[in-house]
Amino acid sequence: MLLGNFLLSQSPHKDLVGHIWREREKTEREAASLFAELGKGMRACGLPNDLVAMAIEASDDEIDHARRCREIIAECDFKEPLLESKPRGLLGPRDLELDKRVLYTSAAMGCVTETVSTALLLEMKKRMDAPIIEKTVRAILGDEVNHSRLGWTHLAYYTQTAEADFLGAYLPRIFESLLIAESDEASEKRPEHCDVYGLGVLPRLTVERVFKQTLEEVILPGFEEFGVPTKLSHDWCRNRFGS
Repeated sequence: MLLGNFLLSQSPHKDLVGHIWREREKTEREAASLFAELGKGMRACGLPNDLVAMAIEASDDEIDHARRCREIIAECDFKEPLLESKPRGLLGPRDLELDKRVLYTSAAMGCVTETVSTALLLEMKKRMDAPIIEKTVRAILGDEVNHSRLGWTHLAYYTQTAEADFLGAYLPRIFESLLIAESDEASEKRPEHCDVYGLGVLPRLTVERVFKQTLEEVILPGFEEFGVPTKLSHDWCRNRFGS
């Protein structure tokens, strides 16, 4: 429930919230760099201009998301400096051919990361206790849907003329690194653990539940539809979450 004109600076947990949204601000800037490199890689591979444009637009969106994170940080009266971000190149093994490495990046970012992000933001929408959190979550959510679509559109295009089965061996690695990153933002990972669900910080168990559900109901069926083997991914899910 939205609490009128509640400001984050009024929260007793403002330092914790500011700390977590500062980490997200860094992540958004790095995502902007990564999507920009993805656009360059797509262009170098001769992919359709529409796909390239989607990657460039995603990079611009992430820059805007970082700005929105900074607004939250400012409202928290959080005074520590922003974290240093590193330029990001294409993801995946360096020995992959360029077209496969570009697809790997699209799959990791669009099909997996942004699809999970969409699901987590939908969970956050269930409880938003400050106007700036509502405004930010709603704005980012709309963009993440489009970023997810970029990955699935690229995968659909690629599999019209080639097999994408090579991705199957890498999916568990992608899932594990993403789950670690998302869990590190959960409130239980902080010494000052408290209920900040309504301030955009989900409990760890909620993160894991949404992650698992999104994998099983959206991401893995999506990969299977395009011929990507998922046995290793299902094994990873069982080992990570149980039956």
